[in-house]
Amino acid sequence: MKRAGWMLSAVVVVMCGATAQAAPKAAPTSKGTAGAESTAPASDAPAVDPSAPAPSTLVPSSAPVPSSAPAVPPSAAAPAPVAPDVANPPAAALAPDLDETSKEREIERKRLERRRRARQQEEEEQMQEARERRAREDAPEAPSSDGDGDGDGERPEEAPAGAWRMVDSHFLLGVERVTNIMGWSVKASALALSAERSGTDVSFLGSGSSPNPFGIPRLAFDGMLSNGLTLGGSISYLVTSGKTTLTDSNKEASSDAPTESVFVLAPRIGVVIPASETVGVWLRGGITRIALSSETAAPSTSSNGGEAFTVTTTYVSLTLDPQLLISPVPHVGLTLGALFEIGLGGSQENSGSQTTDMKATAYGVTSGLVAIF
Repeated sequence: MKRAGWMLSAVVVVMCGATAQAAPKAAPTSKGTAGAESTAPASDAPAVDPSAPAPSTLVPSSAPVPSSAPAVPPSAAAPAPVAPDVANPPAAALAPDLDETSKEREIERKRLERRRRARQQEEEEQMQEARERRAREDAPEAPSSDGDGDGDGERPEEAPAGAWRMVDSHFLLGVERVTNIMGWSVKASALALSAERSGTDVSFLGSGSSPNPFGIPRLAFDGMLSNGLTLGGSISYLVTSGKTTLTDSNKEASSDAPTESVFVLAPRIGVVIPASETVGVWLRGGITRIALSSETAAPSTSSNGGEAFTVTTTYVSLTLDPQLLISPVPHVGLTLGALFEIGLGGSQENSGSQTTDMKATAYGVTSGLVAIF
């Protein structure tokens, strides 16, 4: 009976070992920090059923163990490597990725913000340029020449329509040589003889009794075009006559003074360059002709039968007189500037005598008044 019991025990042990070897081994699982489980690959080593009774409890220590029982390999005791869960990575692995993504998003946001600001600034600059262009187009056009006199090439703005301007289509009526500070000389030459007179005049409203032919006041007429070009001249005429009376206790004697006349004709051309709204530079030049005539009545007892004795003198000169045209109020102006009379020639004719060559020159400062219509 004992032998039959041992054999039964051996059969049970062998069957339990075969059952444990045939049963599939459950794959160990690892649980990540995120709570997801990952399944480890199954090992080829047979798993031992923990519910099965230990062999030592069923088989006595003296009973031989059948050689057909499979041995558990040493690798079965070691834990299998855990494969990473690709779908649900651990939180520790996700944190660096989240930080990098946030940094990239912040950099992208700043880059887009810089682009937006640059685009906004460019649009503002374009709008400003458009406003300035429209303002220039709406503004009145400047005159064709630089009229401010500062040499910078910038042209003064045109006055509103209907406003008075110094440089425009005008008619100028003026009085010249009103005040003079002038040096002059008159030279006469006949055959081998020559004579010269010279002096300095400081006069107001005329040259008085000075023999200077250029200090006589003149009436000037000039027409101005819209571009400042002027064309005109000046004219003057003066006649003087008189009588001399001598009284004695017994009788009275009188004689006529010589009748003298002066005629001045000075055509010219010029241009007015505006320096401001009230000041302009009037550059002008021309030819001046002065004719002086002196007629003396001869006594009736003379050999000529009382015929008059006449002396006619003519001067021709090149006149250059650049002036400042100052208009403190509309339509009224003052002229002040230099004067150069360059003698070109002349002559003097006496009744019944030969002709004498004459030449007169002058230079100085002069002023006048002008009305602008």
